[in-house]
Amino acid sequence: MGVGINYQLPGDFKNMEWFFDSSLFGNGYSWIFPHRKTVSIGTYAGSNIVSARQLKENLIKWAADTKHIDLSQVKVSADYVNFDFRGWKFDNFFLAGDAAGLASGLTGEGIYPAILSGEMIARYILDPGRSLDEFFRLLKKHRLHRNMAVFTGKNRFIAQILSELILTGLRCSILKFHTVEMASSSACR
Repeated sequence: MGVGINYQLPGDFKNMEWFFDSSLFGNGYSWIFPHRKTVSIGTYAGSNIVSARQLKENLIKWAADTKHIDLSQVKVSADYVNFDFRGWKFDNFFLAGDAAGLASGLTGEGIYPAILSGEMIARYILDPGRSLDEFFRLLKKHRLHRNMAVFTGKNRFIAQILSELILTGLRCSILKFHTVEMASSSACR
């Protein structure tokens, strides 16, 4: 399981930003995602690495110290992120998205896996003989994310090094963004 914490507040921010600091966020990260008239400021990490309470305190401290934003009086929303995939079909019962544990253990990303798995289940119900190749590519990417989350969760130094390597790879165009996001399961081919 992971935990995601989010604050939505008024603000005019121009750029989407990610921050990796293993001393505050373990093997996770924090973000600033601008919207039209508001901004989302949040964090995600493995719940076995940093407790939800500590993660919230670290996010509030980080926002105040680095961005001069006081989150202490802003309404918070938080939830667990299930990445413990154990199957999607159980007799005549089907699980999709977070219910199936298909979110990314590395990033907390879950919208794409939820949509893809929901569509796949609907198609399967209509035609059980249909190819599930796209879903299996998603599962391959999911396993990679889960293994990386487990690996980086064992040591904050490893988490910091891996995040620095990924960021350097992205900055230098050695890695393409689609290789590290769940929404591109076709990249696993």
